[in-house]
Amino acid sequence: MPRRRWGMRAEAIGSVAAHRPDASLAYADSPIDGPAMRLPFVAAPVVALFAVFAAPEAKARVEKVLIQCAEAQSLCPWYRPGVTPPKGWVEDRPTGQEQKLVVFVPSGTSLDEATAWIYARAVPNPKRTPLDEVVKSDHDRFREENPKITITALDPPPGRKPIRLYELVEEAEGLTTFERTATFTDTDREGNFYTIALTLSAGSREDLDATFEVFQQVLGGYK
Repeated sequence: MPRRRWGMRAEAIGSVAAHRPDASLAYADSPIDGPAMRLPFVAAPVVALFAVFAAPEAKARVEKVLIQCAEAQSLCPWYRPGVTPPKGWVEDRPTGQEQKLVVFVPSGTSLDEATAWIYARAVPNPKRTPLDEVVKSDHDRFREENPKITITALDPPPGRKPIRLYELVEEAEGLTTFERTATFTDTDREGNFYTIALTLSAGSREDLDATFEVFQQVLGGYK
């Protein structure tokens, strides 16, 4: 089974903490003030009640969802990118809520069985840190954590808002992980800025290449 890297990638990509000491990603785990509430893990009623949907502009796709905090009987914000699963793929909602990601896997497979999967995360960027600075900070951190990682810039798809696309190949713990990540900015309904990271991850280059067209469909649908 390929090694899932979002434990590092998702927490580092778009890391506003690199630019704001008071804005670590623990912000996303901060409880919401108010009475403690016991919620089911999937928390579907919470999503329906508290979600703040996409912006006045069609391109603003981030929504704010309140879910149960991992270690407290209270609510925490999850900034959910507005991606939708492509044809033949499904969303793994339990994993997504646990990791504060949107996770897609091929239909008929589980995350443990999939040889490639797609995940997305939105990170608040209140100071509107330029995209190139965000990406550079991410890459510097990746190289610091694993000097053997290879990062290659790729040509972004034409005809859409500014985007940075790059490929990462990492060897760790005897396994090699292949990823392609698109990083761009978006807003929510209230005009708050976010950094979005959409990632295709696979355990082999063959699986990465075979799934890249699907990844491009997801990216192209985020307008």
